[in-house]
Amino acid sequence: VAGGEIYTNLERGVLDATEWIGPYHDYLMGFHEVADYYYYPGWHEPGTVLELIVNKEKFEALPSDLREIIRIAAYRINHWMWTEFDAKNSIYLKKIREEGSTEIKAFPQPVLDSLKQSTADVLDEMIANDPQAAKIYRAYQDFRKSIQDWSEISDKMYYQAN
Repeated sequence: VAGGEIYTNLERGVLDATEWIGPYHDYLMGFHEVADYYYYPGWHEPGTVLELIVNKEKFEALPSDLREIIRIAAYRINHWMWTEFDAKNSIYLKKIREEGSTEIKAFPQPVLDSLKQSTADVLDEMIANDPQAAKIYRAYQDFRKSIQDWSEISDKMYYQAN
Protein backbone atom coordinates (compact mmCIF):
# COMPACT_ATOMS: atom_id res chain seq x y z
CA VAL A 1 0.00 0.00 0.00
CA ALA A 2 1.43 3.37 -0.99
CA GLY A 3 1.80 6.13 1.61
CA GLY A 4 -0.92 8.24 -0.04
CA GLU A 5 -3.35 5.33 0.17
CA ILE A 6 -2.56 4.94 3.87
CA TYR A 7 -3.35 8.61 4.43
CA THR A 8 -6.62 8.39 2.51
CA ASN A 9 -7.67 5.24 4.36
CA LEU A 10 -6.82 6.80 7.73
CA GLU A 11 -8.77 9.91 6.79
CA ARG A 12 -11.82 7.85 5.74
CA GLY A 13 -11.71 5.66 8.84
CA VAL A 14 -10.82 2.48 6.96
CA LEU A 15 -7.65 2.35 9.10
CA ASP A 16 -7.27 3.77 12.57
CA ALA A 17 -3.51 3.29 12.99
CA THR A 18 -0.23 3.18 11.12
CA GLU A 19 3.41 2.31 11.57
CA TRP A 20 5.05 3.49 8.37
CA ILE A 21 8.72 4.47 8.20
CA GLY A 22 9.54 6.64 11.17
CA PRO A 23 8.29 9.84 12.78
CA TYR A 24 10.04 12.14 10.29
CA HIS A 25 8.52 10.56 7.19
CA ASP A 26 5.22 9.84 8.93
CA TYR A 27 4.90 13.50 9.89
CA LEU A 28 5.66 14.65 6.35
CA MET A 29 2.89 12.33 5.13
CA GLY A 30 0.51 13.98 7.62
CA PHE A 31 -0.42 10.75 9.36
CA HIS A 32 -0.51 12.49 12.75
CA GLU A 33 -3.39 14.61 11.44
CA VAL A 34 -5.61 11.64 10.57
CA ALA A 35 -4.46 8.62 12.61
CA ASP A 36 -6.01 7.78 15.96
CA TYR A 37 -3.01 5.65 16.93
CA TYR A 38 0.67 5.50 16.13
CA TYR A 39 2.21 2.13 16.89
CA TYR A 40 5.78 1.14 17.69
CA PRO A 41 8.22 -0.52 17.50
CA GLY A 42 8.94 -0.74 13.82
CA TRP A 43 10.24 -4.21 14.61
CA HIS A 44 10.63 -5.14 10.95
CA GLU A 45 13.29 -2.53 10.23
CA PRO A 46 15.77 -2.16 13.08
CA GLY A 47 18.06 0.02 11.00
CA THR A 48 17.71 1.49 7.58
CA VAL A 49 20.62 1.18 5.19
CA LEU A 50 21.27 2.23 1.64
CA GLU A 51 22.44 -0.18 -1.00
CA LEU A 52 24.79 0.32 -3.91
CA ILE A 53 24.71 -2.21 -6.72
CA VAL A 54 27.43 -2.15 -9.34
CA ASN A 55 28.59 -4.40 -12.12
CA LYS A 56 31.36 -6.44 -10.46
CA GLU A 57 33.46 -6.81 -13.62
CA LYS A 58 33.29 -3.09 -14.42
CA PHE A 59 34.03 -2.19 -10.80
CA GLU A 60 37.06 -4.49 -10.64
CA ALA A 61 38.32 -3.05 -13.94
CA LEU A 62 38.56 0.41 -12.36
CA PRO A 63 41.87 1.62 -10.95
CA SER A 64 42.21 0.95 -7.22
CA ASP A 65 41.90 4.63 -6.30
CA LEU A 66 38.51 4.91 -8.08
CA ARG A 67 37.27 1.71 -6.45
CA GLU A 68 38.21 3.15 -3.06
CA ILE A 69 36.43 6.44 -3.83
CA ILE A 70 33.25 4.48 -4.61
CA ARG A 71 33.58 2.43 -1.42
CA ILE A 72 34.12 5.50 0.75
CA ALA A 73 31.33 7.48 -0.93
CA ALA A 74 28.88 4.58 -0.41
CA TYR A 75 29.94 4.25 3.23
CA ARG A 76 29.74 8.00 3.82
CA ILE A 77 26.26 8.49 2.35
CA ASN A 78 24.92 5.47 4.21
CA HIS A 79 26.35 6.72 7.51
CA TRP A 80 25.05 10.24 6.89
CA MET A 81 21.57 8.95 6.02
CA TRP A 82 21.42 6.79 9.17
CA THR A 83 22.46 9.60 11.54
CA GLU A 84 20.19 12.11 9.79
CA PHE A 85 17.31 9.64 10.09
CA ASP A 86 17.87 9.28 13.85
CA ALA A 87 18.16 13.04 14.39
CA LYS A 88 15.05 13.90 12.39
CA ASN A 89 13.00 11.07 13.90
CA SER A 90 13.69 12.44 17.36
CA ILE A 91 12.55 15.94 16.38
CA TYR A 92 9.43 14.75 14.58
CA LEU A 93 8.34 12.28 17.26
CA LYS A 94 8.17 15.27 19.59
CA LYS A 95 6.12 17.20 16.99
CA ILE A 96 3.70 14.29 16.59
CA ARG A 97 3.25 14.14 20.38
CA GLU A 98 2.72 17.89 20.68
CA GLU A 99 0.73 18.78 17.57
CA GLY A 100 -1.71 15.99 17.01
CA SER A 101 -4.29 14.00 18.86
CA THR A 102 -2.68 10.73 17.80
CA GLU A 103 -2.10 8.33 20.70
CA ILE A 104 1.34 6.71 20.58
CA LYS A 105 1.09 3.08 21.65
CA ALA A 106 3.36 0.05 21.84
CA PHE A 107 2.25 -3.09 20.05
CA PRO A 108 1.01 -5.56 22.70
CA GLN A 109 3.51 -8.30 23.54
CA PRO A 110 1.31 -11.08 22.08
CA VAL A 111 1.26 -9.20 18.75
CA LEU A 112 5.05 -8.84 18.78
CA ASP A 113 5.43 -12.52 19.71
CA SER A 114 3.19 -13.52 16.80
CA LEU A 115 5.06 -11.26 14.37
CA LYS A 116 8.37 -12.68 15.59
CA GLN A 117 7.15 -16.23 15.01
CA SER A 118 5.76 -15.38 11.58
CA THR A 119 9.06 -13.77 10.65
CA ALA A 120 10.96 -16.86 11.78
CA ASP A 121 8.65 -19.08 9.73
CA VAL A 122 9.15 -17.01 6.58
CA LEU A 123 12.92 -16.87 7.07
CA ASP A 124 13.07 -20.62 7.65
CA GLU A 125 11.20 -21.17 4.39
CA MET A 126 13.48 -18.76 2.51
CA ILE A 127 16.74 -20.27 3.73
CA ALA A 128 15.53 -23.84 3.23
CA ASN A 129 15.24 -23.22 -0.51
CA ASP A 130 18.08 -20.80 -1.18
CA PRO A 131 21.68 -21.66 -0.22
CA GLN A 132 22.85 -18.05 -0.76
CA ALA A 133 20.09 -16.69 1.50
CA ALA A 134 20.98 -19.35 4.09
CA LYS A 135 24.65 -18.32 4.01
CA ILE A 136 23.81 -14.63 4.41
CA TYR A 137 21.28 -15.29 7.16
CA ARG A 138 23.72 -17.49 9.13
CA ALA A 139 26.41 -14.80 8.88
CA TYR A 140 23.94 -12.15 10.02
CA GLN A 141 22.74 -14.24 12.97
CA ASP A 142 26.30 -15.15 13.99
CA PHE A 143 27.29 -11.48 14.00
CA ARG A 144 24.13 -10.46 15.85
CA LYS A 145 24.83 -13.02 18.57
CA SER A 146 28.50 -12.03 18.78
CA ILE A 147 27.68 -8.40 19.61
CA GLN A 148 24.76 -9.06 21.95
CA ASP A 149 26.79 -9.09 25.19
CA TRP A 150 28.53 -5.83 24.32
CA SER A 151 25.29 -4.19 23.20
CA GLU A 152 23.63 -5.08 26.52
CA ILE A 153 26.20 -3.09 28.49
CA SER A 154 26.86 -0.30 25.98
CA ASP A 155 24.20 0.83 23.51
CA LYS A 156 21.23 -0.45 25.46
CA MET A 157 22.44 1.17 28.69
CA TYR A 158 23.24 4.41 26.90
CA TYR A 159 19.76 4.74 25.45
CA GLN A 160 18.11 3.84 28.76
CA ALA A 161 20.09 6.42 30.75
CA ASN A 162 18.21 9.47 31.99
